[in-house]
Amino acid sequence: MIKTGIPKNVIVDYCQSEDIDLIVIGKSGADAINRLLIGSTTAYVVRHATVRVLVVNAQEDPEA
Repeated sequence: MIKTGIPKNVIVDYCQSEDIDLIVIGKSGADAINRLLIGSTTAYVVRHATVRVLVVNAQEDPEA
């Protein structure tokens, strides 16, 4: 399934239209300033989804 549009809206809308029980979404690690300026898909989904949302942290890259 491929959808087009603004990701945060597509995720929420898709979950409302289908039989979805849980959304699993990653945490970007963006700082507070970037979240204020561009918004956070994860934060939007957590606030607007009508199903449970599990937010997972990205694993640290030891090579970085």
